[in-house]
Amino acid sequence: MNVQTASLMMITEVEYLEGERLSDIRHEYLAGQVYAMAGTSKVHNLIAGNLYSIIRSHITEKSCQAFMSDMKVRLADQNTYYYPDVVVTCSGMDIGPESPQYYLEDPLLIVEVLSPSTETIDRREKMLGYRSLPGLKEYVLIDSEKQWIEVYGRQNGANWTVDLFTPISPLILKSLDIKISLNEIYRDSGVITDNLESV
Repeated sequence: MNVQTASLMMITEVEYLEGERLSDIRHEYLAGQVYAMAGTSKVHNLIAGNLYSIIRSHITEKSCQAFMSDMKVRLADQNTYYYPDVVVTCSGMDIGPESPQYYLEDPLLIVEVLSPSTETIDRREKMLGYRSLPGLKEYVLIDSEKQWIEVYGRQNGANWTVDLFTPISPLILKSLDIKISLNEIYRDSGVITDNLESV
């Protein structure tokens, strides 16, 4: 996410959703306030796109759906909507015939690609918000400047652990039962493999 400007006007969720459907610019919504989002870099877009493509091809046999950065996630208890870079849901709340068309409420996996302007928000505000989603199993942070990925996983209901992945080991997403080489995720992005053997 790249936050560009914030509206000082308070609006309702209904007004936000209607405005977002008609807007050429994406906005995130935090308890009545709207924040415009700037565009992402090519590197950011390539990394997110690579991971989305891999996940999408992996879940074809499952009753799950993957979405990229134009799909919102609603945090109902916080009156908030975010746009993750990649999100996966397997919930009937999200993919059933009566589910909302413009946002998800029960994701299994959320991915954010970090950049210098968004890292603090992704690590603090969003991480705390996403953890309030009862069905979320993993929250993934992907560095866009070096090959480094953090996976925050829910254990035993409320406890969260973190696993770190570097080029010497594949990314493991337990929620989807998949292993992915970091070279595949960073393919064509120009992000080089650092010597991380000592990490």
